[in-house]
Amino acid sequence: MDFNKNLLIYPMAFYAFWMFGVAVHLFRTRVRALKNREVSMKYFRAYTEAPPPEYSKVAERHYENQFEVPTLFFSTGLMHFALGAANNLTLGLMWLFVVSRLAHTYIHLGSNNVRFRMVSFFIGWFTIVALWAQMVFFVV
Repeated sequence: MDFNKNLLIYPMAFYAFWMFGVAVHLFRTRVRALKNREVSMKYFRAYTEAPPPEYSKVAERHYENQFEVPTLFFSTGLMHFALGAANNLTLGLMWLFVVSRLAHTYIHLGSNNVRFRMVSFFIGWFTIVALWAQMVFFVV
């Protein structure tokens, strides 16, 4: 039975929507910091004024993280799709990456336990390396 490469859209779409949720969370933390007068509106003009409180800074940094490693996730997912080089392992690795990033968000925006956060980050990196290795194997 052939693998349905269209299944790859689900982990990518799920994660894209998750990223939108992280953006909403960032917006809400910024509004909260402004309402509580913990940061000035001037800060958001050039990010040179006194920084926001830690909870808002963590949310800001977490949002920025969504445009670092996850770009490798989306690009390899699209390459697997375009080249028809996907299989059940590909799909499993993609979902594992998504789960690792959900855990990373939960930890980073929650307890922010660096040890646990590092584990979830490593799992995500491992899956990205495995996806790229699989891509190279299929193309060569």
